[in-house]
Amino acid sequence: MHMNNPSKIIIFTGGGTTGHVTKNLIVMSELKKKLSPIELHYLGSNNGKEKELVNRNLCRFHAISTGKFRRYFALESIPDFFRFLRGVWQSFWLLKKIRPNLVFSSGGYVALPVAIGAWMNRIPMITHETDSTPGLANRWIARLAEQVLLGFESARPYFKNNTIFVGNPISPGLFKGSKEKALHELGFSRQRKTLLVMGGSQGAKQINELVWELLPKLLEHWQVIHLTGKGKMNTSRNDSFYQAFEYITDDYTDFLTAADLVISRAGGNSLAELEALNKLAIIIPLRSAAGDHQMKNALEMKKKHPDWVVLKGPEVSSGEVWNAVNETAKQTRRMAVERPNHSSAEQIVHVLLQRLSEVVKHDDEVL
Repeated sequence: MHMNNPSKIIIFTGGGTTGHVTKNLIVMSELKKKLSPIELHYLGSNNGKEKELVNRNLCRFHAISTGKFRRYFALESIPDFFRFLRGVWQSFWLLKKIRPNLVFSSGGYVALPVAIGAWMNRIPMITHETDSTPGLANRWIARLAEQVLLGFESARPYFKNNTIFVGNPISPGLFKGSKEKALHELGFSRQRKTLLVMGGSQGAKQINELVWELLPKLLEHWQVIHLTGKGKMNTSRNDSFYQAFEYITDDYTDFLTAADLVISRAGGNSLAELEALNKLAIIIPLRSAAGDHQMKNALEMKKKHPDWVVLKGPEVSSGEVWNAVNETAKQTRRMAVERPNHSSAEQIVHVLLQRLSEVVKHDDEVL
């Protein structure tokens, strides 16, 4: 298939949430450090987070049609099914035109048409599962993949393929955050503790409302950074120790570094970041997430971090959150966390380069 294509080419795919896209960007950056020249492409939704976030200096972006898969009946599932079929057709022909050596999927319904297109073109594919319990699309993708890389060890029983535990990749830039810079930009005090509240890339109505209800009490002792999600700001809240943002990118690492305590959902990538920076955390899992994977993520991380608080819900009261804040505020230090010798991104890149080498060698032998 690659007889007239001497370049080393890898196609990345994945989307639906920021986490899927961020994972790919981290791996692509690490890959370019290890191998040059290499040609990278990204196949993603035309109206998803990936089109907005993908760095065009890293790769070339190609938009495809995508349709969301649901475990329940909804009228929107009918047009989504035809969008999905169109995406499979587009992926098939794009892959035939680009002729990559390898496809890497970070998961999500956006990646399924590409996975099918890769299978139809007999292009080897490797996929990464972020969570402890895979979603429906990721289970289907895994059936078409040669290898499944795991963010959580507990996900292994869900896959029949060759699996390797690698963890969830963290951006090297995460460790370069500045607490002083964050406090200065926010106009916050060095004498107060800082609480960071985030509900994932799309925000969380439940968490937002709990925080707004508690805000008068919180602001007696805390200064609060609140990431509400797009379109979820409450402009009536005005206090020098409360700063709200719909969504941030450039300042995120500074804000996370500045936080003494974080209230968060339980997406695999978010939990990996909290662990990497050794943060105290109150976790409020999204109980409607597919397979209740956020709760399973949280409980698995709780085993490693007994000083984290997991509020199980499904209905979490403001009183529970207030008690959790007061309890964690008593913590004066975090337990030491044993870190792996090699980062997750490095391990993923190692697997990709090893398979890429095998594919290129095979093509050379065919020549």
